[in-house]
Amino acid sequence: MSGLPKNLPNTASWKGAPPRWPVVVLMGIGALAIILFSASLVRSLSFSPGEELDGGWMEGISISPENSPYPPPDVDVFDRRPGVAYVYATVGEMPSGAHLEARVQRARATAALSRIFDSGEETLALERLETRSGAGENPGVVRFAITEKSGDALPPGDYTVGVYRASGGEPIARKYFVVRG
Repeated sequence: MSGLPKNLPNTASWKGAPPRWPVVVLMGIGALAIILFSASLVRSLSFSPGEELDGGWMEGISISPENSPYPPPDVDVFDRRPGVAYVYATVGEMPSGAHLEARVQRARATAALSRIFDSGEETLALERLETRSGAGENPGVVRFAITEKSGDALPPGDYTVGVYRASGGEPIARKYFVVRG
């Protein structure tokens, strides 16, 4: 080090401990990933297919990939993604002038970290199918079709279909089903 002034500080060696912020940041990201994974696991374990009826004039709800005037066999778990899921709400003595509507919700069955970047916009469409009174039609069944707005097969997830009186309020029936894929 000849030729350098003697009063300059020595900056060539590190004094003190190296910064620990990279370790802290990595530990924080790891902890967040574990929390999101645990929450996803708890949610998926607590979901079970089935139906809830309010005990009124709703007799049942069934879900099927088949379009039929009468409810086909009920499917609680789709192992392959259907293009359309048909909802069959069977009603008994529906009051005169009463109308039904349905709403569908999907809990995404995706990796927990990918949910951070999800826009949250639902891409499902639920359409009421007309029931014609005539041969081959059952007036005691109200039919709905669940489709993907893009025309693709239904995305994987835990689905809940709620059937409501058109006047609103609480659902009079709920159906829970799963789409895998």
